[in-house]
Amino acid sequence: MDAKRILIVDDEANMCSIMQDILMDEGYDVMVAENGSEALQVVREITPDLIITDINMPCMGGLDLLREVKSHHPDVQFIIMTGFGELETYLKAMHNGAFDYVTKPLNIEMLKLMVAKVLGQSRSFASAMFQEN
Repeated sequence: MDAKRILIVDDEANMCSIMQDILMDEGYDVMVAENGSEALQVVREITPDLIITDINMPCMGGLDLLREVKSHHPDVQFIIMTGFGELETYLKAMHNGAFDYVTKPLNIEMLKLMVAKVLGQSRSFASAMFQEN
């Protein structure tokens, strides 16, 4: 079975690198983009199963990316990230089809569980928390 494809979109290169390493270790095929415009170029070539995107980025933000991708690829799932835990932003993201919403700084174990759930590869919280490396 082919690895699920994840696209991480964030203008913070360090955040992209950390998340890419962690999710690749989980067995996913992970790509990165610095902003929504770059992400759209990736999506035109390879449709990911999941996009994890920051809200606030130059060129094109996460909500605009969500709307644009969902209009052409409604099955692509989204997890929205932001440093601002605002209810209005959360509601907009969910209204536009996001699977879930997380705030920075990220809890890595919770992110892994959320990714597994959205991609249909769930495992229990306890097994994820106590899994040996």
